[in-house]
Amino acid sequence: ETLGGGDGRQEVVHDAAGETIGAETVLPATNGKDIRLTIDAAIQARAEEALAEAGELYAAEGATAVVMNPRNAEVLAIANWPAYDPNDVGSASEAELANRATGFTYEPGSTFKAFTVAAALEEGIVEPSTAFRLPSTIKVADREIEEAHARPPVTLTVAEILAQSSNVGAVTIGLGLGKERFDHWIHEFGFDEPTGIDFPAEEQGIVPALEEYSG
Repeated sequence: ETLGGGDGRQEVVHDAAGETIGAETVLPATNGKDIRLTIDAAIQARAEEALAEAGELYAAEGATAVVMNPRNAEVLAIANWPAYDPNDVGSASEAELANRATGFTYEPGSTFKAFTVAAALEEGIVEPSTAFRLPSTIKVADREIEEAHARPPVTLTVAEILAQSSNVGAVTIGLGLGKERFDHWIHEFGFDEPTGIDFPAEEQGIVPALEEYSG
């Protein structure tokens, strides 16, 4: 609607031989308007290159990347791998056409530690400098949770727990937060709602109800 513009209309007078002898523009045609995306071509190109390098290195089934301006939520790049030739869309597979960044549901893994820490900071139960004495492993219900790499007991601050992606540290902070406050902040951060990005078929994420939490 924005790009297409609008047709005009003329009233034309013909003589008996069918030749035009007069024309009057009743409604002028209008040009379509320009649309400028928030996509930055240089960042988009680099994101696609980085995805291709990582996807091929790790023999991944697929990869996606989103680069955003945190000050205003503008999307500067949104890329998927494997890619397809936009000049030959007909030869692309369904998997290649899918936008994994907005239409794919997955477990966030260690990236969710940032939100556990953010919730604890917002609740005022920790500060970045708050230190914890962390054992090598930690037991939660029937699970023994360990680090990605074995280590002896250590003292880490909240900032260091996040920087080192400590499983034991994140669990310790999460237990201090408690499931009610943790659940509250998951919803505050919008994990059960679509973002409303202007792209079709966006997933909204799967968040279990509080009573469905495991031990």
